[in-house]
Amino acid sequence: MKYKFFYDESEHSRRLTENTINASNFGSHFVVGVIGYKEMDELTIKHGYNVLESTRPAKELKSKTFEFKQLKFGFASLKQDNKNLLSNYFDFFTTFELYNYIAIINKIEYVVLQLFSNYENSIFTDMDVLRYTVAKLLNVYKPEKVLSAMYKNDGSLINELSNFVKTRIEMNEGLEHKETENRAFSELSILLEDYNNNFSIDWNYYTAFIGLKEYLNEMKIVKYDLIIDKEGTRNTINSARKVGLKNVSEKESNESEGVRIADMFAGIVSKLIKAVDIDLDYVSPEDANKYVILSIEWFELDEESFALYKKLANIIFNQHQAHYKSFAGNYSDTFIYFLAILGYLQEIKSYEEYMQISKEEHQKLVNNMALSNLQYHSDRMTNKLPIKKLENDGKDWYFNQKGAKTYYDYKRHETLSIPKGSRKETGIIYEVLNVGVFGVMEHPCLTILENGEPVCYLLPMELLDWAILNVGFAMKGTKLFPCKVEFNNIDGHYYADVL
Repeated sequence: MKYKFFYDESEHSRRLTENTINASNFGSHFVVGVIGYKEMDELTIKHGYNVLESTRPAKELKSKTFEFKQLKFGFASLKQDNKNLLSNYFDFFTTFELYNYIAIINKIEYVVLQLFSNYENSIFTDMDVLRYTVAKLLNVYKPEKVLSAMYKNDGSLINELSNFVKTRIEMNEGLEHKETENRAFSELSILLEDYNNNFSIDWNYYTAFIGLKEYLNEMKIVKYDLIIDKEGTRNTINSARKVGLKNVSEKESNESEGVRIADMFAGIVSKLIKAVDIDLDYVSPEDANKYVILSIEWFELDEESFALYKKLANIIFNQHQAHYKSFAGNYSDTFIYFLAILGYLQEIKSYEEYMQISKEEHQKLVNNMALSNLQYHSDRMTNKLPIKKLENDGKDWYFNQKGAKTYYDYKRHETLSIPKGSRKETGIIYEVLNVGVFGVMEHPCLTILENGEPVCYLLPMELLDWAILNVGFAMKGTKLFPCKVEFNNIDGHYYADVL
């Protein structure tokens, strides 16, 4: 069976410019939307979309129909006529069971990935975490000179980034809550010493096509045509071919209903993600220490707005389920928050049930779900060992790979008891099942066998390097656990010896 897929993109930037970076509505993410269908259904689908377009005065129904300001607070801020139009679009999408794929790429992370593309994870540095942390810090601080060097792309980026890192390390000196940040900046500073100033940025976003290729393989789709919204430079079509996609061609949107359907899909998702990003953005770097939560206006939903979220959630989560339906970088915090909104509202059975809960409570519950999902994302990134987590319907804990109850808020765990002793005494011995680190190298932990049951404990911060070392060994294939470990506390200094 043959399929047809159509590609379009939103917040498109082949390069960052001073104007785009400084714009109040700057989109931090490049978003790709791809829709597809069976070739034998093409005539029916084309006719259906033409009927939908005929309800509008404009000849083409595209995402430009919806101005960004109308989605400032998601579907809650949409005008009534556009709610009806979008509802009909979503109904069309589900009626014809269209395939859909989304790729989200943070533009600053895209630069960071290129900057450290040749670095691999090692015992000493988890490059996945470092790349994520650097991208996040640059998105938070938005250092003017660094971003300016990005858009100029004149070879000055390394020098400006080095200066920024040194300045932040000095400013963070002695601030306990900035220890993790400084650790990342220190590692970054060391890596930047290997660079000269001739680094330049390749703005060809072929990453999205890597995910699309995986999606097609997962869906076992072999025979297909991929039609891309035509653009003058042909960079997009060349990027698709570069990753090995076949039967790729270009068409203008006015010549292809499929391209216009993809344009709507990419544009609506992009505007929603952008709205979340702007609403949660820090006004200044100092705000990074404050508690930021989605504005209450997002939850002032009437029945039509509530129904729109349910329909979009069904399309993204349920329609042709696949792991690679969405493809994002490690720094995908805004996308994760967006999915939390959809996931939360999807679980509410009716609008009547929604109205029984206060807007403030919805606001808090969505934020809690987003934070839990972000922690889960962080755990997957920081622990490269096989992890099996059992989902628990909104509970604040999960089972780690050894079956121990583990809280998303790791501070709720007790610290392992290591009584004070002397050099002449044997320390306390535990049967250790595994060793790990919570967060971005924030706190060491371990799972021990206690009364026949696995239990997760925190370790003293002095053993952080020991924990990281053991995780590094495991990443390289040397698995020391389970085994007995002797712990000592001598004059306030902690020691761990694998027996």
